[in-house]
Amino acid sequence: MAAVIIAGSLTAFAGNNTVMADEISDIAVVSETTETRAAAKNGFVKEGNKTFYYKNGKKIKGWVEANGEKYYFMNNFEMAQSRYRTINKVDYFFKADGTLVANEVVKTTDGIFRFNADGTKVKNERYAEVVNCDFLAVRAEANAKSAEKGRLKPGELVKITGEANGWNKVETLNGLNGWSNGDYFNYNEPVNAKVQKVISVAKAQMGKPYRWGATGPSSFDCSGLMQYAFKNGAGVSLPRVSRDQANVGKKVSKAELQPGDLVFFAKGGRIHHVGMYLGNDQYIHAPQTGDVVKISKLSSRTLYTARRVIQ
Repeated sequence: MAAVIIAGSLTAFAGNNTVMADEISDIAVVSETTETRAAAKNGFVKEGNKTFYYKNGKKIKGWVEANGEKYYFMNNFEMAQSRYRTINKVDYFFKADGTLVANEVVKTTDGIFRFNADGTKVKNERYAEVVNCDFLAVRAEANAKSAEKGRLKPGELVKITGEANGWNKVETLNGLNGWSNGDYFNYNEPVNAKVQKVISVAKAQMGKPYRWGATGPSSFDCSGLMQYAFKNGAGVSLPRVSRDQANVGKKVSKAELQPGDLVFFAKGGRIHHVGMYLGNDQYIHAPQTGDVVKISKLSSRTLYTARRVIQ
């Protein structure tokens, strides 16, 4: 068995014990022999895929500070990594390397948030990640003909401060303000368990043929697929046709779309097609005669309206 020793002096906070320290110098992989086992009993030690903190040969739990970063070791002595941890009724988030998120915007397990310098989450702000593009223009007004003020890169996190006609008003971390096409943002928001089941049922029908008037299980039309997925995934009964399904649940804008929302398309103001939004500019639907249940890009056609059936 091998252990990773992070050498150097450290600051540990466990109960009332405080040991001040100043640096982490290097990392070494050692065999867990009799000689090296003793050396592995102080500081951070990685055992398998878990990291612990030792003080005088014993694992400790609680806060540990090293080189200006804070870490937390849980009741089972394991380092908190890529997760929230509630400590004294406050929810903190820890990165993959175990460091406490503080004074930055990050993508967490349940969304994208800004955290204060003390690690507390800022409330009533909305952030998104730029996706599905080579770059995303930031424009002076909410339309494609407006003057370009700058560009966003894929993966960039921005603050969303408004919405109009499918465009999002954005504010970047370096102070750029303007409007960007709402099709190219991901909010990384959690999916309700019922919604996830509905999506799973819909995806299980992929490849089955479109047939007008069909409600499954061997073939579907567009509204029949939605009806089947919601009934078998969440026990929710939808009306039979798309124009009636468009009256169910809560209306949501394009910028507010979440996985599981119904998306509707129209000709001359009359709804004729429905699908289910999956996130990241994708939706699943039963398109037309001669085609099959499949996933398509939402931005490839004009969205008429959208509804959230499961809140």
